[in-house]
Amino acid sequence: MMNAKKIFDLFFRKLLASGPLVFGSLFLFHWLYIAKTSVNVPFIDEWLLFPGTSVSHLFLPHNEHLMVFTKLWHSFLYLFNGWNLAWLQIFNFLVYGIYVTYLISFTERHSNGVKRETVFWFAVFFLSPINDMNHYLPVQTVVHLSMIFLFYVCDKSFSGSLKWRRTLTLAALLFLCSISFASTITWAIALPLILIAHYFDKQIPEQSKPAATKLVFLLLVAIVISLVYSSHYQQPSHHPAMVLPTDSRFWSLFVNLVSFGFGVTIKSLALSTLFAIGLALVLIIWFFKSAHSSQRSSRNSWWPVFMATGFVLATLASVAAGRAGFSSDFSKVSRYAEFAMPLILVPIIAFSWILPERLKHRGLAALWVLYFLLFSNDWNFRAYDRLYRIKSICRDKIVKFTENAFSGEDTFNECYGEPLSSFIIEADNKKLSFMKEVHSFIQDKQRVYEDTK
Repeated sequence: MMNAKKIFDLFFRKLLASGPLVFGSLFLFHWLYIAKTSVNVPFIDEWLLFPGTSVSHLFLPHNEHLMVFTKLWHSFLYLFNGWNLAWLQIFNFLVYGIYVTYLISFTERHSNGVKRETVFWFAVFFLSPINDMNHYLPVQTVVHLSMIFLFYVCDKSFSGSLKWRRTLTLAALLFLCSISFASTITWAIALPLILIAHYFDKQIPEQSKPAATKLVFLLLVAIVISLVYSSHYQQPSHHPAMVLPTDSRFWSLFVNLVSFGFGVTIKSLALSTLFAIGLALVLIIWFFKSAHSSQRSSRNSWWPVFMATGFVLATLASVAAGRAGFSSDFSKVSRYAEFAMPLILVPIIAFSWILPERLKHRGLAALWVLYFLLFSNDWNFRAYDRLYRIKSICRDKIVKFTENAFSGEDTFNECYGEPLSSFIIEADNKKLSFMKEVHSFIQDKQRVYEDTK
């Protein structure tokens, strides 16, 4: 007969093996829930993504953002299905699933013996409704794509030599990211750091002429991207000036964004600072241990994880600079959660290299329990219902405005907060999908009225 320890070990192995099933089931539930509550109507920034007919339209800034790639993406979707935002809402969550799956693969490959089934258990936290706006809104698809590009760049930059073909691919991907939204301008500027990191790690000979040429090329790419961005940048009239790191408000927002990625939804400078310090300590300990280790694979994993973490923190720093002037409340706004959440993977990978084999499983189990406690109050699916109600109210107001021959009240705070008459008329002229539905709804309403006369 098996003793209690063997029974527990068998149960624990079976439980770990069910990770993909648990993640897949929760993902499918999310997807069906989002499909059920999808509404074919633009919401907030989506009003600025109408398919344009000119190149100048692509380069029109929105707040601090240069949304060229975003607008190109939505123009393609307009050709595909008339810009049906309900369909795009469903598609958006599928892209998010692909992004999380890539993070699972990234974590498995750069950890020391952590199985994919185990990583799936940690990936469950990426499905928390703490990230509801990124799960729900079609405009966020480009964020998922950019995050995939970012981790691909960090991943492939350190897998073997940095040949020209790969260098050009990485530069192109980060260029697409930098013309998607303002935060990712930091990725392009930091692009040459990847090659410099190769020098430090001695993966490229220090006197290598091709390596120096690539460094110059990446520096030029960073300069070009910076010039493109700065030439189109306009300080939004309703935005306060950027807050620099010399201001305490910057650091308050920054560390609260870091803790937000770990599921902490309360604003606390002291608690959030502990998370930021803990993250830094984990990376430092791993670095010094790998430096004195005979395992080359530990250092090979440290660099892509370190670079990815650096890019994520740079993104959060740019958010802090742009939003700290408003309020510290922006540190817990749902749409910024996606930038910070990859940080929860860093301790998983680091623990797998730092902890001795006999303590590794216990350490990862303790880490999962900690994450479970941190995210335990963030599973309220009413967040999606709230967004559904807001978009439904917006649709009803558009119907009423259209019924009145495009006249009357056109400032719908639920939708955007600015007059929308010109947008609605433009959408009607372009026969966008949601306006076709509006006219269909009005016709059905008229038929019902005539039948009851």
